[in-house]
Order: sequence, then C-alpha cells, then structure tokens
Amino acid sequence: MSKPTLAEIVGKLTAKQRKFAEGLVFGGLSKAESYRQAYKWNGNSAKGMMVDAIRAAQAPRVSLAIKAMAEDKTARWWADKGKLQNFVMEGLTGTASNAESDITKLKAFELLGRTRYASIFEEPQANESTAELHGSIIDTIQSRLAMLLSSGDTIDITPSDGRGKARRVQESKAIPVDSGQDGQTLTGGGEGG
Repeated sequence: MSKPTLAEIVGKLTAKQRKFAEGLVFGGLSKAESYRQAYKWNGNSAKGMMVDAIRAAQAPRVSLAIKAMAEDKTARWWADKGKLQNFVMEGLTGTASNAESDITKLKAFELLGRTRYASIFEEPQANESTAELHGSIIDTIQSRLAMLLSSGDTIDITPSDGRGKARRVQESKAIPVDSGQDGQTLTGGGEGG
C-alpha cells in the first residue's frame, strides 16, 4: 500500500479542520488561535478553547494532515534553497533590527556573522589553503624521492657521528642513517638488518 498524497489526506478533512491545520502549519498560529479562527470561537473560557484546540489537533485525520502539511512545507523550503536562504537572512536582519531584548539582538547579529555571506567569524579559505599545502608537500616529497632514486649515487647507511647528528660522506655524496633498535642498521629500503 502506497503512502497517501497530501491532497488525499486533506480531502478527507472538513473545511474547518482544513483551515485549523493550515493555520497551524502555514500560518504559524498557536493551536488556540488557529482553532478560534477556524471554528469562529466566541466562548468566554480561554481554557475551554485551548482544550478544544488540543482535541482537534489530536483527531486522527487532523494530526495526519498536520504532519503531511509540515513535511510538504519542509520539502518545498529545501527544494528552493535560494528562497530559504533569503527567508533566513530576512528573519535574522529583522530580529537584529527590531527585537526589544538586547540578548536577542546580539544572538541575531552573531548568527548573521556566521553566515557564509558575512563569514566574519571564520576563514572561508582555510580548507582550500590546507588542501593546497598538503598537495604541495606531497609533490615536493615525490619529486625529491624520485631525484634521489634516479641519481645512482651510493647511500651510506652508517650510524651518526656519535653526537646524534647525521654526517654526510663527501666521497660518495651519501647520507648516513641512524641505527635502529638493538644496534641494527636501518637500510631505508625495508629489507631489515
């Protein structure tokens, strides 16, 4: 059995149930306000209206419609990324400009600064420069290794000069390598000693 479409789910609602669900999902209204508008509530008790609004939202068909509408709304936002970005930026700038609380304004400005448009708090080129540096290091090592292997010179693998420093043998242009564990001389070629 396939999942019912939004139109099929909404088609099973009464006009009032549909208006109530749309007010919650698309209107951004509270349950009580959406219920008041959809059902033309004119009772005296706010608590009574809230109880009725909760019951209406929990009705099986209505709760299924609310969930389907919310999923559809989310899918539409992500389908048009530019529209979503504009919505977020407008909301943040509006909050930063119009909020009464200084903490709310500060948080909105901080979030604006973290967006890719502003990039105030991060270096946007950091990952690119690290990748370029990594590639440059690999290229340098490869070229020097190729030059070393193709030179045909003899490499002296004797231990260092006793002061912990490697010594260069002038006659053969060889570079000594420190000895390994147990006095074994490292060959550098993986042969072992």
